[in-house]
Amino acid sequence: IGTVTDAVYFKPWFDLTATFVTIAFSVIGLSFLLPRDVCFSIPFFLLFSRFQEAIGSALGVRLDGMPIYPAKLFVGYQSVGASAALACVLLYLARPYLMPIFRQAMAGRQKAAFDATGDPLGRTEMLTYPQAFWGAVLSFVGLVTWATFAGMTWYVAAALFASFILFVMLVLSRCVGEMGLLMLQPLFRPIDVLAVFTTRRSLGVSNMSILNLLDGTFFRDPRSLMPIFMDGLKMGDEVKLERKSMLRAFALATVVAIATAMIVQLRLIYSRGGIGMNSWLFGANPILYIRESAGRLSAPAEFDIRAPIFFAVGLIATLGMYTMRTHFLWWPFNPIGYAIGAAWPGIVYWFAFLIGWTLKTLVMRYGSRGAYRRARPFFLGLILGEYSIALVWVVISVITGRPGPSIPLT
Repeated sequence: IGTVTDAVYFKPWFDLTATFVTIAFSVIGLSFLLPRDVCFSIPFFLLFSRFQEAIGSALGVRLDGMPIYPAKLFVGYQSVGASAALACVLLYLARPYLMPIFRQAMAGRQKAAFDATGDPLGRTEMLTYPQAFWGAVLSFVGLVTWATFAGMTWYVAAALFASFILFVMLVLSRCVGEMGLLMLQPLFRPIDVLAVFTTRRSLGVSNMSILNLLDGTFFRDPRSLMPIFMDGLKMGDEVKLERKSMLRAFALATVVAIATAMIVQLRLIYSRGGIGMNSWLFGANPILYIRESAGRLSAPAEFDIRAPIFFAVGLIATLGMYTMRTHFLWWPFNPIGYAIGAAWPGIVYWFAFLIGWTLKTLVMRYGSRGAYRRARPFFLGLILGEYSIALVWVVISVITGRPGPSIPLT
């Protein structure tokens, strides 16, 4: 299928974004352990996005793609709006925790705040509240300063980094906390957030050039350390570890991991050839952003009104879902599914989530809590078994010098 005639004959199915049916046992096991609204919302909103595409194709709507990502533009900007709503809700709910941090940071050590037991607030944290607050401020200023010296306009750099921290890193960290998946990817970059208010071409050649490097390295496929730190802190709390002692462990692990990855990665690239190892990572990916930016800069500077419209749709729909979850226990949809359900992890793992949700629903409906507890070791075994056999194949590949079988799409 590929001719114009075929495209017309197979409408609207020809216009749908590619969707995989992957049976990943680890994800099936994980989804059985998750709240049902989470593992139901991923496949539901993935299929809902495909339903929107089918309706749009049938009505003759122009189905442009989201830049860089495997999604239609109207789906991507609903995700932008949903992520913005999630970030706002998270910050609003965190006010009782964030305000004492801000007040203590402003007051300084001489006017430290105390909790109900008389201990200084933040005494048990890895960093004191003033250290955490001013560290975050100085880090942000450092990022903007670095980008400015690299050639970006300072206010564009500030807007890009702020949108990345608020709408990408914060939301994805929350998604990891609720979903448990380590492989998460958004449907938009910071430049897509700015496109809600202005044209991409208006950023200029200098900003776009530096942004190409940032997109390829940090923005498009963020593997942030924040979810890892959050999981580590949670596990430390469960075994009563002092958080201040964990700071040294985190710092050492980060330095060792970066140094090891650089040595191993560079050695493999130059000894075996990066293109032969991964043509996407070392071939297509580095030039993807340059080509996309070149097309934007050469095209007419027209503002796309669809971006703010579907941004507003995603924002309002997500706030509505949060309102329904607050008032009705039976509400089955989780806003996280709406925000990232149509992203790459949803495309790959939606069917595994659907299997896990179906099995959990059957066990809970026709069994009991006892049946669920007895079934958990089996699904934990699915996770452990798939990861264990992956490690076995890594060892075999190292010994034989030959590539092992590929795991489910990542």
